[in-house]
Amino acid sequence: MIKFLVFSAISLMIFKAAAAQSSDEGASLGVKAGVNSSHLNLQDASAKASPGFNIGLFSRAAFSKYFAIQPEFNLNVLHSTVSVQDASNTLQFSMLMSYVEFAFSGVVTYHKGFFQLGPYISYLANIQVNNESGSSEQISDISNRNNFYDIDYGLDYTAGMQLKRWDIGIRYKQGLFKTGKEKTPGGELSIFRTNKTSVFTVFGGYYF
Repeated sequence: MIKFLVFSAISLMIFKAAAAQSSDEGASLGVKAGVNSSHLNLQDASAKASPGFNIGLFSRAAFSKYFAIQPEFNLNVLHSTVSVQDASNTLQFSMLMSYVEFAFSGVVTYHKGFFQLGPYISYLANIQVNNESGSSEQISDISNRNNFYDIDYGLDYTAGMQLKRWDIGIRYKQGLFKTGKEKTPGGELSIFRTNKTSVFTVFGGYYF
């Protein structure tokens, strides 16, 4: 909880500073929301992507007709169904992983189109797990929050169109490092040990 509060405070200060510093350049504030699909790269298990969502705040500051910067503060909720086959049966559970994210990107615009590229850093705020296998076998060690690192970071690639006060677009988020730890709290190899963030998002944004 302390790490989450520190991460949120630092991210908000960076967002506020970036927005304030760029206000002289005509920064626009906005809100955004979207639907995402996340891919889990697992070992000894399989995963099926289910729709998740994201919501956030952003500020876009234009430094020229063709270039701008955009800091963002987002909540990304990733949804997947995981199946693990053991000697006797198949365990299946759904996972909702909630990340609080700060992203900063450069924006290249041409007419109504734009392309963004930049880094992100996010904090794993919560994991919610639902057992869907109907098995009485415990899945707590497999799906434990402690199987994951607190911090994830990587790159965002975004393409879209600006229509008056609206943005519509698609974003691909690629983590640069593994999100899962090597072993579970019980000492077994974690099925998430090779996983890196891989998320597609379709979104819309509105400028105030």
